[in-house]
Amino acid sequence: ALFAALDGGPLRNQAAQLWKKQDSISAYASINKSTEQQTVVDGQADVTSVNMLTGDRMLVQLFAPDEKCHIPRRQFDLPKEAVDGLRRALNKDKIRLQYTADVMAEIINNRRFPPSDEVVNEASEKIMQRMESTTIGDEDENLDEQSRWTQIQLTVENSFKKVHFNWKPLKIASDDAALNYALARLAPNYAEVARVLEELEGVDGGEWTSESVLDFGAGIGGAFWALN
Repeated sequence: ALFAALDGGPLRNQAAQLWKKQDSISAYASINKSTEQQTVVDGQADVTSVNMLTGDRMLVQLFAPDEKCHIPRRQFDLPKEAVDGLRRALNKDKIRLQYTADVMAEIINNRRFPPSDEVVNEASEKIMQRMESTTIGDEDENLDEQSRWTQIQLTVENSFKKVHFNWKPLKIASDDAALNYALARLAPNYAEVARVLEELEGVDGGEWTSESVLDFGAGIGGAFWALN
């Protein structure tokens, strides 16, 4: 628990765990051992990608990179000042806050991103083709083009909500909710930005610096601490 680290033990940032989790959630892939997928042809391999949270499977194509990839080997520890500031902010029931923060973290980890325009358009075309191939009833005959398209859009939206996507924005409307979010996400948000900045160290001979910054994640300071 983060509180245990705050109360004296060294605070180990969750970057390494985050990488392992992302590896197992969205980037985990197990090579299908069928005859068709055992062979790498021209540096390309067919791989079955498994989303460990949802169980969704999809076939992806992996290519060997032209250059060697840099794999981070270290954790990103939150600065002591950030830890002290978080400790001062958490001046309420620590056990309750830790529990609610864990619940919020689980909700965040299980959210799915909304579909892209390309996915929506493709689904719309398929639904339109299916609707056109079915028998048109009396009610459908009375629909104009705009009403028919509206009906298709509603069908697509409901399909995504039920099957593919479950995206709901977080509502941080109270001090407790803000504390919960900070406790759940300060370390991961910091680690994500620090990881990206480490990749950019070699840009422009190591002279690259950011000209502006957007502190994503409800503005709890993770990006600013990473840049600092």
